Amino acid sequence: MEISSRKKLIYAIFGTFFFAVLFLFSVELLMRMCIHFRYGVPGKIYGIYKADKELGAVHRPNSYNNNSVMNNWAFRNSNDVFEKKPKGAIRVYCSGGSTVFCYNLFTDESWPSVLQHKLRQIQGHGKDEVLNAGEICFSISHEFALAKRFIPILKPDIVILYGFG
Repeated sequence: MEISSRKKLIYAIFGTFFFAVLFLFSVELLMRMCIHFRYGVPGKIYGIYKADKELGAVHRPNSYNNNSVMNNWAFRNSNDVFEKKPKGAIRVYCSGGSTVFCYNLFTDESWPSVLQHKLRQIQGHGKDEVLNAGEICFSISHEFALAKRFIPILKPDIVILYGFG
């Protein structure tokens, strides 16, 4: 009798654990589906951060959250950026913390996106690029480390550093 009561206890514990895990998995899946259908961006993955050995965390390329979209270089721009800039275009690299990232605004409402839109309205500047390399809670030393990664490759014509001392 003692063996069968132990088996019952083991089965009860296992069953409880199994159904609890199944329930949590189902809730997780349901929430991910809700996020995808509400905020989903084709070709992008949810969650804008990834681990970085030097800086702790940086933006993830081709990602999004509820108000931000990151391009192929992990800049907060709607359009992808290519290493070679378009012929005749001016490339502006904007760097800073939350003052550049503009967290509470949608990507196209951030000031670097507005600047790009205004530049492209000027005749002959239809391909100009303003790269939003802003990162939330980054210090000037973080921004400098990030700039050392991107500026030599992308070769911007203008660099804007916007932050508080």
